[in-house]
Amino acid sequence: MLAAKLLSVPAAPPTLTFGGGASSATDGLSYTFSLSIGAADANRRVIVGVVYRRDTTTSPAFPTVTVAGQSCTRVDGIMNDTSTSSTFRIAAAVYITDAAVTTGTTASVVISYASGSNMTRGMASTYSIVKPTALVQEFSDTASGAPTATITSTKTVSMAGIAIMSGSVTSSITSTSITGAATVDFDSGTVDTTGAYESATVTDSGTITFTISGSGTPTSRAVVVLFS
Repeated sequence: MLAAKLLSVPAAPPTLTFGGGASSATDGLSYTFSLSIGAADANRRVIVGVVYRRDTTTSPAFPTVTVAGQSCTRVDGIMNDTSTSSTFRIAAAVYITDAAVTTGTTASVVISYASGSNMTRGMASTYSIVKPTALVQEFSDTASGAPTATITSTKTVSMAGIAIMSGSVTSSITSTSITGAATVDFDSGTVDTTGAYESATVTDSGTITFTISGSGTPTSRAVVVLFS
């Protein structure tokens, strides 16, 4: 009798659906956006890219975020520091729901800031990500520039997955990209002159590079997270 041979089966990668993006140029402490979150699924988590701009030299704390009433955890984020001479304060962050959002194809995304921290612009973009087993956060990374037209950061990755970037500049965004490691662009876009989203399917290990550019010499911030 032949001995049984054990085969190593790679874990299934997550599936990603881009939901949508929205922005508001109204001053406020809270923004509510109704956005697509993809098809209902028992294993669906929702990822939210958040960007804000505040016309002051004081940076507020990162906001709290909910999706369809479900709380979210901030995976990573970056904001202006006090050494930046710009009169604006901008930030970019990536959040994920704490539990599966199992029903519905659209949801209210609520972004709330602390009292006394009025924003002048708020932005959100959504992705639904589905995997039968637990998601693995392979890495998160941030990049900043002040002032410069383009910021670029390169990160080594050890597995395939989905890379999601949220970015912000103090003046008009001209381009965003995630390249390298046999990546395939999934989507990209801007929902505001100061906010952008980008995602890519990473199909191999190696290095990926993420870039965000704006017109002139803006202050820029970006965060990218890889989920496997």
